[in-house]
Amino acid sequence: MLDALLSMVVAVGVALPGFVAGELTRRDRAVAAYGDGQSTLLQALFYAVLIHLVWSWRSWTLGQELSGPQWQPYLGGLVVWVLLVVVVSPVMLGLSINYLLRHAEEKGSLSWWHSALGGQDARDAWDFAFQQAASKGAWVLVSLKDGSAQCPRMLLGKYGERSASGQTPAEHDLFLQELWSVDESGQPVEALDPPSALWVSKTEISAIYFPEHPGGDKVGRT
Repeated sequence: MLDALLSMVVAVGVALPGFVAGELTRRDRAVAAYGDGQSTLLQALFYAVLIHLVWSWRSWTLGQELSGPQWQPYLGGLVVWVLLVVVVSPVMLGLSINYLLRHAEEKGSLSWWHSALGGQDARDAWDFAFQQAASKGAWVLVSLKDGSAQCPRMLLGKYGERSASGQTPAEHDLFLQELWSVDESGQPVEALDPPSALWVSKTEISAIYFPEHPGGDKVGRT
């Protein structure tokens, strides 16, 4: 039974940390879409090797302890090893690499070691614009292809923490958390009453503008 347990733990512990770390590195980043999944698999194995190299000393010691005749006292150590190698380390590695890559991609300063860790600038102009807007909040003036009395042709919205935009490779739709109507010159008229948010597909958008101080007002991320 111990052999079966160890085999299961080893099978999970070898590859799973890499997949966890790999998924976290892609958080809030525009990434290229790979249809065959081979690149995702290789990247996960790369992160798994890094994690296991860090903990190789403990993995070797624990393996020696559990293969001895008195293995029961070391089951607690096995649980700790699983938590550290399969949960804690992948999360810390993934979030740390994500932080480094996001900031390098925002600055457009990817070096060879960023690329080795999975960095890539897969952004198009849409990703770049809303990545900048998300960092501090922004006013977004949306010009729609077709307007109506219920939905004017031009709308001014707040892009903040409760807003969202589709990132590559996802569809580039847009969600604004608070809307204002504007006149033909792009100046705000009034907040919609009752307060309204907006989801709109990119196919319905004619143009997007990022005015800094429409009507003398500023916007924050909230």
